[in-house]
Amino acid sequence: MPTTIEQTIEDSWNESNAGGKRKIVKEDNPSWCRNPQYFLNLKHPTNLKIILKKTGNVKKFKGVKIGMTICRYLQNLNKLDVKGGGTGKGEPLKKNNKSVAIRGITRLLAQTKGHLEPPEMDYIERKLQILQGEKFKESTYFSDEVASLYFNWNPTEGPFIIIPSLDHEDKTSNYRLTSTFIFKSLLINFIFIS
Repeated sequence: MPTTIEQTIEDSWNESNAGGKRKIVKEDNPSWCRNPQYFLNLKHPTNLKIILKKTGNVKKFKGVKIGMTICRYLQNLNKLDVKGGGTGKGEPLKKNNKSVAIRGITRLLAQTKGHLEPPEMDYIERKLQILQGEKFKESTYFSDEVASLYFNWNPTEGPFIIIPSLDHEDKTSNYRLTSTFIFKSLLINFIFIS
């Protein structure tokens, strides 16, 4: 059976970080980027279940719905430090076919290594908006108390940002963000972005 890990974060939306949901009447919400953001860099293909739940006095915030957005972290891709890989340069080609084939495979692996492995991040910034054509998943803002998403993503599709939000700007509430990871290895990075 694959390994399952559950991680829970207790946090809150307050006056400084309650930005509201991503779209308000089909228009981008410029305050959305104020919401809490969590960086997630997967090292292996992972089934991921994220549950967002209001905590504390839930009845006080009746009618204020919750949801979340999960998207790829794309800012400053030029600052990514992609580890490993080579240039594919080395000894000159030999005349036998086996040597030429090995040389070609080595060069191809060196060229694609950055696309096959998740990037190692040395700098993380807040996600400001989701651009047109960008891949993301968003829960429905259907419930006052809970929202969830379940999906399978590969490391090469990331790294990811998880952004929980209320459907109204400047509303406050406590919440619990629970992430369940189902994968074969225990190598992940899960970081709050200040």
